[in-house]
Amino acid sequence: MFNQYQEDCYTAEVRVNSKSTVADKFKKVGINGKVVSVDDIVFGYERIFQSLELFSAVSWLGVSMQQTPNDAFVIADMMWRLKPDLLIELGTSGGGSAHFFAHVMKQYNRGARI
Repeated sequence: MFNQYQEDCYTAEVRVNSKSTVADKFKKVGINGKVVSVDDIVFGYERIFQSLELFSAVSWLGVSMQQTPNDAFVIADMMWRLKPDLLIELGTSGGGSAHFFAHVMKQYNRGARI
């Protein structure tokens, strides 16, 4: 369980107010009785993903993506918001991410190209 200092830090970091952003609310979080930064969590995730070569296990409709699912989802969300007509992907490897992004683009513009 948190000691009082950790509890105060956690409470201060996640306090919701009208001027705070999502990033402000979650700079530090409590996990298993420890207070850690979101940066530490993201770094740990990336480190594990790379060291276990999990990128080789990611695919879209059976085609290897060679990309973390989180990165693909964030890029797809950005594409949906900006709705580009053209996407140029460099270093596509097996083509799975290009296939995935093309699928997203076709949902908002049948004429979009990758």
